[in-house]
Amino acid sequence: MKPIFRCIAFSCLFVQFIIPSHSCFGDNVAHFTPAGATFISPDHHSRAVLNGKSNGYSIFRDDALIYEISDPRISYRNGELLLSNDGHLVAWILLNGFLGHLDSSPDQLKAPAVEIFHDGKRSKSYSLKWLLVRPVLVKETASHTFWRRDVKGGDIFQNAAGDEVNFETTSFRLCRVDLRKGILDAKDDPLWVKQRLVVFGKFTPSPAAERSFEISDLVVLKGRLSRSRINAFDESKTYPSFKGWAKRSYWCGAALREEHGAYFIDMPFSNFSPRLVNGQFNE
Repeated sequence: MKPIFRCIAFSCLFVQFIIPSHSCFGDNVAHFTPAGATFISPDHHSRAVLNGKSNGYSIFRDDALIYEISDPRISYRNGELLLSNDGHLVAWILLNGFLGHLDSSPDQLKAPAVEIFHDGKRSKSYSLKWLLVRPVLVKETASHTFWRRDVKGGDIFQNAAGDEVNFETTSFRLCRVDLRKGILDAKDDPLWVKQRLVVFGKFTPSPAAERSFEISDLVVLKGRLSRSRINAFDESKTYPSFKGWAKRSYWCGAALREEHGAYFIDMPFSNFSPRLVNGQFNE
């Protein structure tokens, strides 16, 4: 199964160094599919071409037009097409890094994020809200929203026949699109399931102890924690210690483990929205 590559910057779940959440790179990201854009099947015999008005696709097999897709519910400029080798099965998927934010555009959560077609007729539709489950966990920059996670060089993986598509959301959901059955299966990422306590907060490196941090202004994303400020030891060896630029505080997330009243950082969780800084979280 090979990843589908495109010219979009993505955020990673695991990073060697955690950057402050307010760092923004979104303004340099392409946020639409231009008219005339072409998407190719894995065997390179079928292709989909976005028409000049960006309101539909023409599907070709070996340069012969076999049918067209047009649906007024979909903004085709905001997505991409994945098609099977025979061209008869198609999935339209919302772009990763689309322009806008979920809190300022609540209708975006209700709008289609994945649409499955068979010979131009829709068989199933899935909203962004249904796919994400935990939309507050998606990555946001100054202007864009990243709802899929980059995994080993890509954010969408399609099998050799082109009839199965897999991707992971930045809200820790694993999704599999079966084009032949016309369905999408989704489940929680084991990384999320196995964590008992996940928090977001202001990390301040301690000058007194290596890899020790004060975490304040805590927002609990999973589990229970009655305190708004704790000290934690970074066993993951991920976060910068008290040196260089890391002398200042920065906002990020982490999976914590509690042992006899002490807290330990087991795993970094970096792809959270800056709006969590204001404590705006409702699961």
